[in-house]
Amino acid sequence: MRYSVFFCLLLLVVAFWGCQEKPQKLSEEEEKMYIEKGKEVAQQSFLALSSQLMGAMKEGGAVHAINYCNLQAVPLTDSLSKAYQVAIKRTSDKWRNEKNKPTELEAEIISWYLEDKKVGRELLPKVVSLKDNEVLFAAPILINSQCLKCHGTPADIDDQSLDLLKKHYPNDDAQGYKPNDLRGIWSITFKSPKY
Repeated sequence: MRYSVFFCLLLLVVAFWGCQEKPQKLSEEEEKMYIEKGKEVAQQSFLALSSQLMGAMKEGGAVHAINYCNLQAVPLTDSLSKAYQVAIKRTSDKWRNEKNKPTELEAEIISWYLEDKKVGRELLPKVVSLKDNEVLFAAPILINSQCLKCHGTPADIDDQSLDLLKKHYPNDDAQGYKPNDLRGIWSITFKSPKY
């Protein structure tokens, strides 16, 4: 009796796993299309975010930019997501805002990029097929000299900005970068049906 109950439960588990929708492999043409569209969305999102951030820097320096990011970066990304009908996220292995914490897959992609960078490989956009006909596009975000005012070493960040970062982000891990370091990735999820 015990073995038949166990056997029935085992069959149910196997049947359940068999019914789960598995990611479909993308054709070369689909992969190319998602990379092109992902690059376009990432570029437009970068331009929107960086222009707002640079405006805040000109208006009040790094302190004003930190306040702007704290209040407006996620809502701006959310509005761009709606405009493009995708889910746009910036994430990193060293995040500042808890909302930008990477998923397990995003963390794996970041580690691929870190390894590629370590051995001198070109950091190319990637696409990953997900369940429910969703596709994840990822592209690297690299540190430039402007980023160092908020993400550099303590020597790069003025005292007032450091204090404000501690206030807004008590668990901040997004400092200590040097130019051209991998800051993180653009993570853009295309929802089903296919784009």
